[in-house]
Amino acid sequence: MRHLFNENLLSTIASCNNISIQIGVESGYNEGLKKIHKGILRDDILRGAKILNRYGLQKSSLFSFIIRFPWETYDGCQKTIETAAFVKDKYGVSVNCVWWIPLPSEEYDNIYEKSGLERFGYWDNAWEADKTIIFPKMHDYLSYKQYEKINRLIKLYQQFGVSIVG
Repeated sequence: MRHLFNENLLSTIASCNNISIQIGVESGYNEGLKKIHKGILRDDILRGAKILNRYGLQKSSLFSFIIRFPWETYDGCQKTIETAAFVKDKYGVSVNCVWWIPLPSEEYDNIYEKSGLERFGYWDNAWEADKTIIFPKMHDYLSYKQYEKINRLIKLYQQFGVSIVG
């Protein structure tokens, strides 16, 4: 992210053809950014988007956000979604909000094993397994009703022309 503050670099990038810039912003609020040791603040995200816009690079840029970290509350998810929507709406930078999903590992294999699902069966029935087994074990701070509320918020932004899901 901090490379976006180097005006000489951005001037050079802007003079090139077929450039795409993707930045893993991850979180849209200071507490979340601090928790994942990102080393930036929300103001840095906005500053970076503004600079990309100034150099005409907003349409070839993507800021990627993650929602539903295991420790994240509904309010945190909402702040990230709002930041992503603001970046898209005000500066024209493409944004992508994706759900945090645990990757297969020994820890998650143990959860699957205790649930009676086989790893292969989990991936075949990912939605049902996530709703009833994985989600409650991985997200102590977010209820399933709040999860559904977040999905409605994302759809509301899309209805107003601010697509924040890739």
